[in-house]
Formats: sequence, structure tokens, C-alpha cells
Amino acid sequence: MANKEHLQLLMEAIMSKNLGVWNKWRMENPNLKPDLREVDLSHSVLDFAVLSDTNMSRANLMGASLVGASFNGTNLTDANLQEADLYEADLRCSHMSKANLSGADLTKADLRFANLKGTNLTGAKLFMARLDNADLRSASSEVFGQINSQHSSKVLTKQAKRIKVSVGQLAKRVVGWFKREEISTLRLPKNPEE
Repeated sequence: MANKEHLQLLMEAIMSKNLGVWNKWRMENPNLKPDLREVDLSHSVLDFAVLSDTNMSRANLMGASLVGASFNGTNLTDANLQEADLYEADLRCSHMSKANLSGADLTKADLRFANLKGTNLTGAKLFMARLDNADLRSASSEVFGQINSQHSSKVLTKQAKRIKVSVGQLAKRVVGWFKREEISTLRLPKNPEE
């Protein structure tokens, strides 16, 4: 369960449409790690909210507007972010294993070093998202949306080395992630050492 004080402060900021109060509190308490486990913030507007280093495991953020929000180091394990707007969100080093990101807009989101193991990314939009060193093992691969194909070749090579499979095998796993015209522009090396 979420910490009542933390949840009340965030809900007051959301209701008053003044997330500056929450963000200021976070800046004044940099060592505090808010506990927002299992909270229902579905369809809330949390644009540019500072939610870094927060425990939001099993939180419901379905349909929430999280444009430019900071989730750096946040625990979002088993969270529901279905159809959430995470445009330009900072999700570096976040823990999102088994989270539901189906249909989420992750355009230009920063997912470097994020744990996405077992995450549902079906229908997610990942155009120009940063995925360097993100752990995508067992993530859904039916439709990954659009990814910046120029950058993806490097990401796939690094990911293949990390999980000790050939780039060709990894490419087969993610074929459904790319539109056919993007696949033709990807130039994957024949082996991970190239």
C-alpha cells in the first residue's frame, strides 16, 4: 500500500493542477523515496512530474498523461501504463519488469538501462526512443511500434551481446517490432563482433 502522506500530497497537486508543489517537495527532500505502490492514477495528468526513485510497483497509470515526467530509477514493476502518454519521459534505470505498456506513446522517451523484462510493449510507439542497454528479455514482440531504425542497429547489436545470441537470432525475435519498410533500412552485422 502507498504511503498515505505521499499519496495525499500528490493527489492535492493533481487536483489543484499544480504539480509544482509536488516537484518542489521532491527537490526539498532528495533522499526521500516516495511510496506510491498500488495507487490508482489512471487518466491523471502528471506532465513533467518528478517521480524519480519512487516505488510505483503495481500502480495503475492507464491512460495517464505523463509527458516529460521523470521516472529515473523508479520501480514500476507490474504497473499498468496501458495507453499512457510518455512522450519525452525520462525512464532511465527504471524497473518496469512485467509492466503493461501496450499502446503507450514512448516517442522520444529515454529508456536507457531500463529493466523491461517481460514487459508488454504490444502496440507501443517507440519512435526515436532511447533503448541503449535496456533489458528487453521476454518483452512482448508482436508490435513494437516505430523505432528510430538508424539507432536501432547499434542497440540490437549491444542487446545481442548482452544475452549471448547472434544478432541474426535477435533480429528474428524483433521482426514484428518494425514495419516492413523499416526492416529494409536496418543493416545488421552478420555476427555480433562486427
